[in-house]
Amino acid sequence: MLRCMSRCLSRGFACWLLLLPVAARAEVDMRGEVLQLFQQGEKYSASALATVEEHYQQLRSTTRDPRWDYAYLLMLIKQHDNDNALRVAAALAESAADPLPAYRAKVWLEMNKKKYAAAMADMDLLSQRLPKADGAGEAEAGPRDASRFIGRMLGFLEGPAAEAVNQSTREELRIKIIDRLTPSRRQAMDDARRAVVKRFSELDLKEEQVKTDAKVEEQQEKEQLRDQVEKDKAAVGQQQSDLAEKAAKLRADLDRELDQFDAVIRPLTSQLARLEAVAGTNNRQLSFAQAQIADLFVQLQNENDQNRRFAINAQINSINNQADALRRNLASVNSEAAGLVAQRNALQAKRNGVVARGQDALSQLDRDGAGLRREEGKLRNDEKRAKSPATGVTSRSRSMSAKIAAFTTYEEFPIEQEKQRLLDSFGAK
Repeated sequence: MLRCMSRCLSRGFACWLLLLPVAARAEVDMRGEVLQLFQQGEKYSASALATVEEHYQQLRSTTRDPRWDYAYLLMLIKQHDNDNALRVAAALAESAADPLPAYRAKVWLEMNKKKYAAAMADMDLLSQRLPKADGAGEAEAGPRDASRFIGRMLGFLEGPAAEAVNQSTREELRIKIIDRLTPSRRQAMDDARRAVVKRFSELDLKEEQVKTDAKVEEQQEKEQLRDQVEKDKAAVGQQQSDLAEKAAKLRADLDRELDQFDAVIRPLTSQLARLEAVAGTNNRQLSFAQAQIADLFVQLQNENDQNRRFAINAQINSINNQADALRRNLASVNSEAAGLVAQRNALQAKRNGVVARGQDALSQLDRDGAGLRREEGKLRNDEKRAKSPATGVTSRSRSMSAKIAAFTTYEEFPIEQEKQRLLDSFGAK
């Protein structure tokens, strides 16, 4: 049993099964259950995560096996539930017979969450859990891979995350870990570290070249933009000048046409005023005559003398004749005035139409002018942009910068590889 445990510690996680009682292994199809768990968590979704959680709890209630926990940890990482994954990894690192996979997952999660101090502390612990001597054959694969993993983490802290980590502390950790490693693992770690630093340098150089090329291209575009802005400004200026001339001509034409209408309408208005005065005089005279007739009728009713009555009637007839003449004259004046009013109204309607059309045309010119002013504003912005210094910052360079700084650019979690290794630990089905 001790020999088996020693072999498990040297070969890694796949030996957990050998440490379990036969009866416990026979209770369930462990490989099938883990495979089902993986299938449930394959697609990223809240419902998938809930299904994985439920299945995991069922498995734990059936039999205790740290591989349930590791399978669950892999699915938490797959589902991007990094907080819970970190909690499970921490527990496994303390309890698993082979803590290397759990420590590796824990360090990876801490690095991905930029918890660099915690990650360095766990790298220190991970290096302490490695066997003191190199194993034979496949037994050395796990420790050698862990050494490379530590090297890549140190390379990331030395390169992309250099500004976020105290480099003296990182270097002290590197030396401390090197002192614990066998020569072959030390070489593996250092090769892995240098590979990450080299890739970072290459990507950084590529980013600088991308920015340089983008800056040159941007400068050329700015020069083209400046030339185009000058052309557009000249064109807009000419259009504004044309609009001003059109507006001035339109106003002059409108004033001239209105003056022509007014020259015809003014005499009509004067004639109407004269006729209104005549009509007013006639109306006053007619009213006076009617009042005289009314008074004479009153006298006639009170007069008994026949001669006097005859004289009154003669006077009434005379005044009636005058009133009839006034009425005829008033009718003639009103008829003439009505003709003049109709003529003036027709001219005024035409004048109003000319005014309306002129105002519409001027309003359209105003709208055109407003559009040109907006275009001027855009050109000012373009001119300001054209005069600003080229930065070389483009969507491509921003994407490149994000890629260079991203932890996963240098270390993707080997989830598919770990899933297969875990399934292999149960033996062929």
